[in-house]
Amino acid sequence: MSMSTEATTLEWKNENNVNEVHIETDNVDDTLLEMRWSLAEKKKRFRMNMVEFIIWCILLVIAFNYLKTHPAEKTSIFAGVEVLLQKAEVFLWNITGKNGEEVRKQHELERYFKELISTMDAWKCVNVKTLEQAKKRLESLESFSSEQFTKSRQVYEWYARSYATKIQESCSD
Repeated sequence: MSMSTEATTLEWKNENNVNEVHIETDNVDDTLLEMRWSLAEKKKRFRMNMVEFIIWCILLVIAFNYLKTHPAEKTSIFAGVEVLLQKAEVFLWNITGKNGEEVRKQHELERYFKELISTMDAWKCVNVKTLEQAKKRLESLESFSSEQFTKSRQVYEWYARSYATKIQESCSD
């Protein structure tokens, strides 16, 4: 069974000129319909895409304004990317034969300090001196090498527990 196609020349009038197209098709009517609607569909699709783009831009501006006024939410969003990078670092430490578990514990303790600081900053129920001390302890914790962290881990865990207790005592009223 062979399908026969017929060669057809279609003409349509534009505003200023007449266009010709040579088409080989089984059904001239379907091809003509596709050509008529394709330009209209493209214009409609373009308009819809522009409307969606504008809506998404507005939503993005609203989201960024919300994040500016709510620092805890901002921290939680960026923490996801940070966690992925930290897991990659632990994986590399384990591959090279170093103690990746200590690096993981250090990252967990850093995250816990950041959560405590964010809580203290948001609730404003702990005095400023305590908040500044916690920030300084976090900075020193972040600057530690793996060996330094291993030596001082218990001390920093105690600091974290004491800050959590201060938050509970001061903010529960």
